[in-house]
Amino acid sequence: MLTIIKTITAFILFNALFLANASANSQLEKAYQLLESGKSEAALDIAQGVLRTNPKDPDARFLKGFVLAEKGQTTDSIDIFRSLTRDYPNNPEPWNNLASLYAKQEKYHQARDALISAINTHPSYATAYKNLGNIYSKMAVIAYNRALDVNQNEKKKPVDVQLALISRFSNSAGESASSISTQPLAAVTQLTKSLPPVIEEKSIFSYEEEKNQVLAVLYGWSQAWSSQKPADYLIYYSPNFQTPGGMPRSIWEKRRHERLTKPRFIKVMIERPEVTFINDSTARLIFLQDYHSSAFRDKNKKTLMMQKVNGNWRIFRETIGG
Repeated sequence: MLTIIKTITAFILFNALFLANASANSQLEKAYQLLESGKSEAALDIAQGVLRTNPKDPDARFLKGFVLAEKGQTTDSIDIFRSLTRDYPNNPEPWNNLASLYAKQEKYHQARDALISAINTHPSYATAYKNLGNIYSKMAVIAYNRALDVNQNEKKKPVDVQLALISRFSNSAGESASSISTQPLAAVTQLTKSLPPVIEEKSIFSYEEEKNQVLAVLYGWSQAWSSQKPADYLIYYSPNFQTPGGMPRSIWEKRRHERLTKPRFIKVMIERPEVTFINDSTARLIFLQDYHSSAFRDKNKKTLMMQKVNGNWRIFRETIGG
């Protein structure tokens, strides 16, 4: 008899929980409809109502954080998205929105780190790539103006870094590697090409600024690889690149072209990059590379040796291992 009572009680609790979740989902869908109609206050009221019943509901927390961000309540919104990154570290949306809010506060290094976390959860997450490109563009302009101490007329214009916010908690599944725009990171490359040689002088060498440029190249390189665009990919290699076994550069480039274009898809994930400067114009970059294509998957520690070529960091040697 006791077993029957326990079974009935568990069944009742299960159904109550199911109905509560269904009700919360229905309310949140209504909230999103209100949000799309410009009625953000009404949407926020619904989200807060759901949270009174279930304070841990991720969708309601995310919606509340989004509305608060739109209302300019940045600090409260940051607290919400921070808690979501702790509870759901493998979801890119909270990381992306956290980065957007950091950028609004001009905390560009924190914004960059949050976007890298978003990309590492989903290497084909297009919104984070676009936002990261804007962040690196802004940081490059700041580095340029600080390093040269130029007068107001010579300074480069600031880059707009109003990063895109995501309104829904789980909306990244439909973004594919082919949809990633290369324009922002291409803008970084174009910008660094315009930096004068004086940026390499020891008296103004800045570890943090040069590290940002090295990382911009790393993520631009991996993005070009994931996008399966050989011309964009090969531009990241120095004219002095040491090809495997000393093969002619033309043959190596032809093989790389074939390997980039043959798979149906390619995704390259970068984890834990570490930059060490040998001198002002040589850097060692060590990271974990997770390569995934339609035919093959592998994860290895990789080392890129990089050098300055006409003011740009370029790869002159790459090896598997430390």
